[in-house]
Amino acid sequence: YKVLGKIDFANGELDNANLNFNEVLKLSEKLGKFSQKEAHAESLFQLAAIALLKSDFEKHKKYLNTLVTFSTRNKLPNFLQGAYEKLLEEAIKNGNITEVDLYNKKFNEVSDSLEIIHIQDQNNLATSISEVHQLNTINQKLTNEGINQKETIKERTDYLMLFLVLSALFLFLLIVVYRLSRRYKQQNEVIETQKVKLKKLNATKDKFFSIVAHDLKSPLNSLKSFSYLLVTHFDSLSKKEVIDMGQQ
Repeated sequence: YKVLGKIDFANGELDNANLNFNEVLKLSEKLGKFSQKEAHAESLFQLAAIALLKSDFEKHKKYLNTLVTFSTRNKLPNFLQGAYEKLLEEAIKNGNITEVDLYNKKFNEVSDSLEIIHIQDQNNLATSISEVHQLNTINQKLTNEGINQKETIKERTDYLMLFLVLSALFLFLLIVVYRLSRRYKQQNEVIETQKVKLKKLNATKDKFFSIVAHDLKSPLNSLKSFSYLLVTHFDSLSKKEVIDMGQQ
């Protein structure tokens, strides 16, 4: 309804605009605290403008005063300033000095209030910008710290993987050394066993040769003596005597 009223007002269809803006007021009253306060205030302002164009100064002033009350109650300083401005213009036009002083004072108070609000908004904006900058700085710092932590974690992970690989390699080498040591020990045991067997064989051999040498010594001495006898008495012995001696 507000949009339709503004279109009708722009097209000069004041009656239709008046109806649409009054519909806005009715809906606002029905909705109560859930109504759109700015739409209500703007409709009052437009109705006051329509009344002025129709030269209905009483309604014009009534709507403006209603707008003052509504804007004050709902803390709408912009509409309140506009209402006092129109009332001030009307008072000046009518030459009502009392109302001029009153509305001029109210207008200045609202204007000062708006200026204060504007300054506060600027300060709040500056504060917000500063806080946003600080948050961005903190966020960037946290981001950098996060990146550094990721790099640190990655380095630690790499070191851990390297340690695990080296540990596995060291364990593998220990197993290899243990197996080689065990095999070497087994080989030494075999060698020691073989040494003992060789010693026994050597002892048996020496004993055998000693026995053989002892058993052969007498026959060899006899053979040596028989040979010496043959050589020294060959010419004096007959063939029969040599054969008899050899058989003995």
